[in-house]
Amino acid sequence: MRNLFFFVLVVFIASCTQQKAVSLDAVSDSGEVKKKGMKMYGKIVVQSVVKDGLEMPVLYFERDGVAFFINIPLGKVSKSEIQKHVYKDIDVVGEIKNGPLSSSFSKTRSGNENQQQAEGPYVILYKILD
Repeated sequence: MRNLFFFVLVVFIASCTQQKAVSLDAVSDSGEVKKKGMKMYGKIVVQSVVKDGLEMPVLYFERDGVAFFINIPLGKVSKSEIQKHVYKDIDVVGEIKNGPLSSSFSKTRSGNENQQQAEGPYVILYKILD
């Protein structure tokens, strides 16, 4: 009987105390879940791309044999920091998205219309883990 009284008392006190709101960084005010990125293992590779008749090197993140274009302007890692890790196995925090591969808007010769941009999967790097 004494244990039952103690149990009821503890439950009553616990239900009467004010509950603290838990703040989560991954939830916005509207209740929408924001993804902060995930840890990925792979390596930075350089591939040659021909654009407007010019051959230029482009950085990719290779993960499980698949190379993803690195969208540098959307990420938080600078191009010089990424270049330090070329052809090395590294861990990164980032996310893979699908959409336009470049955030720049290039114009056609007439200047009135945007050129059709390439779309596909790309990676946004938030942090390179050492």
